[in-house]
Amino acid sequence: MSTRYRLAVVTSHPVQYQAPLFQRLASHPDVELTVFYGDDRSVAGEVDSGFGLPVQWDRPLLKGYQSVFLKRVGTVRGPLQRLAADIRIIRDLFTGRFDAVLIHSYATRLSLLAYVGALASGTPVLLRTESERLRPRGRWTEAVKAVVLGPLLAVTSAVLVIGRANRRFYDHYGVARSRQFFTPYSVDNDFFLAQRGIVETSRQDLRRLHDWPEDVVVIGFSGKLIPLKRVEDLIDSVAALQAEGLRAGLLIVGDGSSRATLEERARARQLKWAQFAGFRNQSELAASYVCMDVFVLPSRCETWGLVLNEAMLFQLPVIASSMVGATEDLIDTGKNGYVFDVGDVARLTDALRTLVHSAEMRCSFGWHSRAIVEKYSHDVCLRGTLDALGRVTGRPCMDPRGLESRGTTS
Repeated sequence: MSTRYRLAVVTSHPVQYQAPLFQRLASHPDVELTVFYGDDRSVAGEVDSGFGLPVQWDRPLLKGYQSVFLKRVGTVRGPLQRLAADIRIIRDLFTGRFDAVLIHSYATRLSLLAYVGALASGTPVLLRTESERLRPRGRWTEAVKAVVLGPLLAVTSAVLVIGRANRRFYDHYGVARSRQFFTPYSVDNDFFLAQRGIVETSRQDLRRLHDWPEDVVVIGFSGKLIPLKRVEDLIDSVAALQAEGLRAGLLIVGDGSSRATLEERARARQLKWAQFAGFRNQSELAASYVCMDVFVLPSRCETWGLVLNEAMLFQLPVIASSMVGATEDLIDTGKNGYVFDVGDVARLTDALRTLVHSAEMRCSFGWHSRAIVEKYSHDVCLRGTLDALGRVTGRPCMDPRGLESRGTTS
């Protein structure tokens, strides 16, 4: 009996982190994949609300798998037309005769309409969401979620778990572990490791372009420069280290509404060896990561934080706030990095001071980072997705090595 699965995916728009995973799924001989996108904003060159500028990623977002756009930027105007375009997903799922539909998120109109289409057609639903319970919610928010999520998760055949904080979310709402399948949040490890191999021998030349002396320890950040990221805490921490006489530099990669304010803060703190590199596309990031010695993500709220995955592939020690969802999975405190409470600049400074003082520790932490993050890969995501498909269809799949799927969770 054939185990080939006809899988539909429903998500908002092409994303640089999701596309390689879709390509990996579509390349598997047992998967026939169709991705339904709500719109094409990320390939149409619209202004990214976080970066504050038009962004077109330099990696192919639509290559290697079949995709359908429910609406195109500039062709659908007005709320009624947008609603009508989204409603198409009900028809597409009803007529598509899919074995399962993977829905990203439960909190958008498109995702809820996809649930309607799946239930109407009797198609099993796999849910993948970044949801966690790190942040305190109000009593009314919790009450509404309890009323809505209970029934929604009850009709969800399986959930794809991205990490420990996400698993606790599903546990809280009573999803049995037998319906949870581990598909860790990950980046395209092969791509970033290949990019690292190209540029790492040029590390000193790249650092000289930024006028960093060889003995300066460069502390890095990459992401949108918006208040949510709390990059000001990192600037203050590096300023404190420099005030102590430590040779610590700063590299901030990204753009956004806070950039001018952050640059002014760096000038006011009289930071030496500080560079704001601006937005860097996927193929340009390696040249920035290879210049860094430590990576910091000080966000006040981050459901995961995939930049940690990227930094760890470049063998960097990592430091992140306790409100970054990936910390439980990716940071082994005292082994490859540290976690500090949001806004606690003193604790952040202590952690950075420890790493700035010891090149040996930075090297050891970096190797441990690489060992951890290699377990968070698209191959592991593929395995978990195939396990989930085997469970909901009753047709267990053979994994790429020919071993029978066990249908277990991590």
